Amino acid sequence: MKIGRRRFNSYIGGLVVSGVSNLTLAQSRKTISIVVPSNPGGASDILARALAENIARGFKASSIVLNKPGASGEIAALFVENTPIESPALLLGNSSTMAINPQVKPVHYDPRKDFRPIGAVIIADTVFVANPSKGFKSLADVVKYAKENEGKLTYASNGIGSAYHLAMAYFESLAGIKLLHVPFTGAAPAELAVVSKQVDLMITNTASSLPRIKSGQLTALAIMGSVPSYGLPEVPLASKYINSLVTDTWLCVFAPARLDDDSANKLNSSIEGYLKGSAGKEFLRSSGFIHLDVPLNRIPDWFSKQWNTWGKIIAIARESGPLE
Repeated sequence: MKIGRRRFNSYIGGLVVSGVSNLTLAQSRKTISIVVPSNPGGASDILARALAENIARGFKASSIVLNKPGASGEIAALFVENTPIESPALLLGNSSTMAINPQVKPVHYDPRKDFRPIGAVIIADTVFVANPSKGFKSLADVVKYAKENEGKLTYASNGIGSAYHLAMAYFESLAGIKLLHVPFTGAAPAELAVVSKQVDLMITNTASSLPRIKSGQLTALAIMGSVPSYGLPEVPLASKYINSLVTDTWLCVFAPARLDDDSANKLNSSIEGYLKGSAGKEFLRSSGFIHLDVPLNRIPDWFSKQWNTWGKIIAIARESGPLE
């Protein structure tokens, strides 16, 4: 049964759409919320709390971080989109919530129309890993083996339609090979399956896999993003093997589209001030995050490019099978 927008909103807490009035924070003394589409304790949650503290100082207001996991980020996105003017909220969005999921399945929000990106363009480093028993030293080794042993190589992911699944499907298409997909219910069990030799390959988060890479339990073959890794500077970019093989996963702070320009500028200043300071830089390095210094007026273009890139990857992945 298809659920209408208003009815869906009632399921997530009786939110009321606040209309087209501009959301202005410049004179606000209300509590400003940063909403995170995941549970407390993760790196994105810690980042949100640091940003909230700096935003509160900039606006001389109080701030709070609200964790609203569920529905692949849709609950968090709708909460922010429907925020009343008197209770301003921001979304610490990510590539899945704001670029992938809306192009994989029907959702009740439009990231390009309902939101505006305002700062903290951060790449969440990802790496292509293999179980050391395979003896692979590069992506070229993987492709060679896959072509000589068709249908025998397996790869794990954190679920069908996830960023890691789509990235590997994109690699398959560009390399002209076929791998066997073994989806899991999360990245942690998927990574463990590669370590235990149940599965051969995986694309995963660099920060979480780094201890196993350093200990020799996993072999890092390539960085999947557009910039080199802090934690694995010696590992080459995947694009050095296949030119267009770039699958950035990222974070970015979004506001409702109706936020006024003055508030957007002030928020951007608070956010970027933290990320460019010593505390922000140390946090980014320790979390495997890479901050891209994108001016506020160019962030929409960056986001549009990310939307189109993931749209292309999703279209290619659909050729191999359903994504839901």
